[in-house]
Amino acid sequence: MKKTLILISIAIVALGTIFACFKFELFGLNLDFLNRKPLSIEKTANVVEEVKKIGEFTSACYYEEMALRDTYTDKTFVFKHTNEILLIGKGTVRAGFDLSKLQEGDISVNSDTLKINLPPAEIFDIIMNPSDFSTEYEKGTWSHELTKPIKERARTELEQNAIKSGILEKAETTGIDRLTNLFKTFGFNEVVITVTIDNNGNNK
Repeated sequence: MKKTLILISIAIVALGTIFACFKFELFGLNLDFLNRKPLSIEKTANVVEEVKKIGEFTSACYYEEMALRDTYTDKTFVFKHTNEILLIGKGTVRAGFDLSKLQEGDISVNSDTLKINLPPAEIFDIIMNPSDFSTEYEKGTWSHELTKPIKERARTELEQNAIKSGILEKAETTGIDRLTNLFKTFGFNEVVITVTIDNNGNNK
């Protein structure tokens, strides 16, 4: 029953962040009902397994609408003919902590204190479906094969722009805050969260 309550609260917080990518506001949910009957502190091994079940914990999203222009010269005519196209693409990037990567050594429990070392924040998805593109202007003939590279380029630009905007830093800061609050609902009075440093000496 205790594990069920833990997983339910995990699902509420994780799904709340994902839905926020699509402009739903679920972060104001009151989880105080979990504190009415405090949960006992599980052993470290059990805590590790329960936390790993969270999987991808989304803590930041980036949304952008971009204009994509391209041209090519059609040489089938007597005179060179330049074809042009302008696409509008919309996309979302989702980032956070992949808690399934945690090992037992990354979590320690001492009485009512939980210490956890998280893997670096990472990008989970670059969501840009075919239906997320619309043609604003088109001159000449543009087949699926011709527009496919443009859409692939858009996905790359979307990811790069998300990183430049600081999505990983936001995912780390916001993720630590939300996970701290979440773990406290499990019955821990003190939660200490750190993040693994990458090879460049940064938190990524």
